[in-house]
Amino acid sequence: ATDTRAPLQLQESDLAAADLVIALDGTEHPPFMRQRFAAWADRITYWDVPDAHLLKAEDALAKIAERVDALLQRLAPPALERIDA
Repeated sequence: ATDTRAPLQLQESDLAAADLVIALDGTEHPPFMRQRFAAWADRITYWDVPDAHLLKAEDALAKIAERVDALLQRLAPPALERIDA
C-alpha cells in the first residue's frame, strides 16, 4: 500500500529558507503567489508545466525533465579547460 498525504501549505519560512523556488505552472501560480506572498512572487522561477488536469502525466514529466536538465546545466560550474603540458 502506498501512503499518501495531502499537500503541505506553503509557508513564508519555506521561501526564506530556499535558495531557489520553482513553481511549475507559470500561468496559474504567479497570481496566487502575488496574492499570498507578494514580496516573493518576482523571485520565483516559473516553468510552463500545467496542472495534471490540463496535461497528461507523461507529457508533464517530460517537460519537467527538460527543465531540470536545463537548470542543472545552468547551475553546473564551468568546465575546466584542459591545459596540455
